[in-house]
Amino acid sequence: MLQRILDRLNFTKGLGFRLGSLLTVAILPIGLISVIQTLHLSREYERSAEIALLGRTSAAAAGERALLQGALGSADALGPAVLETMDNPAACSEIMARFIDSTAIFAYAGFTNLDGRSDCSSIGGSYDMSATQEFQEFVSNPGTMITSSEHDPITGGLVVTVAQPLFRGNELLGYIAVAMSRDLLRSSHVASYGTDGARILTFNNLGQILSIDSDSEDDYLQILPEGKSLPSLLSRSETTFRATANSGENRVFSVVPVVPGLVYALGSWNRVQSGIAGIDLTRLAAMVLPIVLWLVSLAVAYFAVYRLVLRHIRELRGQMRRFAIGDRSTPPLVLRSAPAEIADVSQTFHNMARILIRDEVALADAVQEKPCF
Repeated sequence: MLQRILDRLNFTKGLGFRLGSLLTVAILPIGLISVIQTLHLSREYERSAEIALLGRTSAAAAGERALLQGALGSADALGPAVLETMDNPAACSEIMARFIDSTAIFAYAGFTNLDGRSDCSSIGGSYDMSATQEFQEFVSNPGTMITSSEHDPITGGLVVTVAQPLFRGNELLGYIAVAMSRDLLRSSHVASYGTDGARILTFNNLGQILSIDSDSEDDYLQILPEGKSLPSLLSRSETTFRATANSGENRVFSVVPVVPGLVYALGSWNRVQSGIAGIDLTRLAAMVLPIVLWLVSLAVAYFAVYRLVLRHIRELRGQMRRFAIGDRSTPPLVLRSAPAEIADVSQTFHNMARILIRDEVALADAVQEKPCF
């Protein structure tokens, strides 16, 4: 059994195998250095591409950021006027109405107390807001809010409401809200350089959609990562990640804060638009190219050894075998096309064979001339 195994491993004694082994040892460090350097460069490129994606997503939502920050400032600015006219709902509503008339951005402004009543608003009258999600969210967690409503009880449209709490000293009185249409927010998305073809949407910290770049809001689920809800993406703020979208497409996602803690923008990119498409190819090439170079080197080395050495040695071996079994017709030919070292061996063998043939002929002639007694 051992001898059979050794016979099968006999090829390892060949010149081609040994030369290939030496080349492998020589090329291995170079290949490893190439792989390590390429992988390092691809990681650097990936980090740069991710930072660029975050910047492109932030740039696309720049207009919406300006609108929301302006709404927050306006709600703050209305606070002192509401405190002065709180006991006079008509005067308070007049201030709100003049504010709306002076700007083309907002559709509504008003104050809602902790009982859920809104007696001070830009459209006048008294409204019960206690059943709205906006009021319930404020009561459960008083503070600055940015919410979305599909059927606003006052304006009756699709609006985004920005609410600021109103205090008198340490006493919480309610909140001042200003509202703008969702179409206005959507129209503010900036199609800046590098964002063509990307899908951008904004959502609040409750997971409500504030705006989307499509006329149809029903398809936004198709661009979200599979199995992920919008609130679950808050933990990925200011990050870029890859995932399979609900549409089944492999996409690259980026999440950036628009109003920190309140509103976030989600960018959904296909791999070509993201600029990351070539990274996987680069990494694959980093692994494949050294292997290809190794195989090519082995092929070239074997071809060179066969062309320069092995075929001449095999020819010389054949000549020796034929001479050894008694072929004495002519001296073996000298291998003139072989390298000088092998040609010297061939010339030596030729000379030796010629001398042996001559001596054998002379010996045969002597035997024939010897008289018999």
